[in-house]
Amino acid sequence: MRQGYDIGTQYRSGIYVTNTNQMKLAEKTKQTYETILTKNGFKPITTEIKEIKIFSLRKNIISNI
Repeated sequence: MRQGYDIGTQYRSGIYVTNTNQMKLAEKTKQTYETILTKNGFKPITTEIKEIKIFSLRKNIISNI
């Protein structure tokens, strides 16, 4: 995967959804833009679209041990 000059999976872009409606909308939007872009000579969109299974915010604890 690539974003600009950066190459590798750590630089991938993503859309993370929480329900089926969001998934359908994200996929439809990606497909619509990709169709237009590829017809104009651009590469396919590589943005991943995945469902979030578990998400929680955690406080970072820094220790000087």
